[in-house]
Amino acid sequence: EVAAWAAQVWLRIDAGFPAPELLDPLEAEGFRYVARLKSNPALERAARQHLESCVSADGEQTFELSYRAASWSEARRVVLVVPNHREEQKGLFPNHFFLVSNAPASEVDGPSLLARYRKRGEAEKDFGDWNQALDLSLSSTPRTKTHYRGRVLHEAFSEPDSFAANEARLLLSLLAANLMHAGAALLERESINRLSRVRFRQLILKSAARVLLSGHRITVVIEASRARLWSRFTAEMDRLHPARGSPRHQALPTPV
Repeated sequence: EVAAWAAQVWLRIDAGFPAPELLDPLEAEGFRYVARLKSNPALERAARQHLESCVSADGEQTFELSYRAASWSEARRVVLVVPNHREEQKGLFPNHFFLVSNAPASEVDGPSLLARYRKRGEAEKDFGDWNQALDLSLSSTPRTKTHYRGRVLHEAFSEPDSFAANEARLLLSLLAANLMHAGAALLERESINRLSRVRFRQLILKSAARVLLSGHRITVVIEASRARLWSRFTAEMDRLHPARGSPRHQALPTPV
């Protein structure tokens, strides 16, 4: 099933979740994972010799460990991470944390595994941006609704399938979020900072405009304060997908 999605699927997992009920199925189904692991006396004993050797060392360091928790069926690869925070490393031992992964060191070394785990923060930031921009509202129960997003409905409404309705809303919201992200990425090509989805909606999608009809042409006049951004945006859109126009002089048949 994993091969149908991608050659390899990775999951980044928070420290509260690496239990055998989750890790065992992931390994059985071919997923790769990296998870933060809560410290405990056994891990601290295993890390002690490495921490003693790097008290005065510069730079970020990783060390390979093997650890088996009481609830695990077998030992797993654990990576000890010692960040390079000089101002914080004034105690007896430097600050550190642990990562657990089922990827062998021959496939992904310690620094690469750490870099992959840190992308989890980027994913959470992107999730926050999506949620702030679109404010998705999902129903948790199939109860009859009299309000939606703070507004009174004209008549009570009960969804026939709450799960399907939530799924549709979620997919539509994700599609909109991806389109807004792609639009912001197009503007970034012009050497300006990447806009968040909220800013992209405010500066591009919510621009005031007038629509003029003249013969067979529709002209949209964008307000002056947004015209420059729209000019950049449309130029990048044309460069990405050039408009070809109608393949024939008369594209549609004349109504009878």
